[in-house]
Amino acid sequence: MSMREWTEVRKTMDMEAVVRSIDRVRDDAIWFDANLDRFRESYLDKWVAVRSKAVIDSDSDHDQLMDRLEARPDGFADVQIMHVFPKGTVFV
Repeated sequence: MSMREWTEVRKTMDMEAVVRSIDRVRDDAIWFDANLDRFRESYLDKWVAVRSKAVIDSDSDHDQLMDRLEARPDGFADVQIMHVFPKGTVFV
């Protein structure tokens, strides 16, 4: 599903579906954070795509990862894209 198609789908979603989607994304973020040290072993300095508490794809190149996600038959609704930074990375 392309971003344009997803935008059209979102327009027709009821509020309960929106809340469920937000809850899934939140749960994935919590899961990602809880497993970050383990992810550093396999995905250090890579972008990871997470859906339903699973890494569904990864790449060191964000654009290439996005291209693959957009081409997936299941689309990329409710997918979070996160970067696995080295431990101790500080953002200012």
